[in-house]
Amino acid sequence: MQKKPSRFCFLIFLFVSYQFQKNFVFAEEVHSKKTKESILYDHYQMTQKDSFKIKFLGKITPGASFEGQAIRASGEILVDSKEKEILSGKFSVPINSLTTGNNVRDRHMMEKYLEVNKKGMPSDIVLTLKSSSYQSLKEKKVLIPVIWQIHGQEKESTIPLDDIKLPQKEGGKISISTKLKINLKDFLIEVPSYLVVWMNEEVEVFVDLEISYEGKKEKIENHEKI
Repeated sequence: MQKKPSRFCFLIFLFVSYQFQKNFVFAEEVHSKKTKESILYDHYQMTQKDSFKIKFLGKITPGASFEGQAIRASGEILVDSKEKEILSGKFSVPINSLTTGNNVRDRHMMEKYLEVNKKGMPSDIVLTLKSSSYQSLKEKKVLIPVIWQIHGQEKESTIPLDDIKLPQKEGGKISISTKLKINLKDFLIEVPSYLVVWMNEEVEVFVDLEISYEGKKEKIENHEKI
């Protein structure tokens, strides 16, 4: 007669534990769903109505140079306006959109040096903005960390915050006007040369573009905050 109450209590305990666990899981799912739905950020994306100009300058020794440009590009930036933080950003330029006005030079650039037709080599040049805060002291120069991805290699660099104009209110455009430098050797790119003429290993890149506000979006990429 003494075992029945114990067994009954044990069954009650299992039932209560199950209901508690079920309710806890349900509460966690509801909380997770609400959190996921509520965390949205300002999403900016390059569109056809946006203006952009991406040029690059190659210097040749002795004493000459040539200029090229990209005729296509895409990009987006995700911003937390409340916390004043750039959460992520990525810009992509197709290699076959690069032109210098010389067909032979363009073909050599794409096939011989950037090796776009080689198996495993990327077809785009990519610039990624890492997560970083832009709220800072006035006397401190803020540098936004970026990553170049070229010729299957990665290299970290920076963009001065002063070169990125963020809108003061929702619905405005982000403007970027900056000059960057790329060292060909950093990306295992052969430095072009012919007889007694050769190209400098450092190439200057000039970027001027606008990015339109496209509404709210969840954070997808998880970049390390700097």
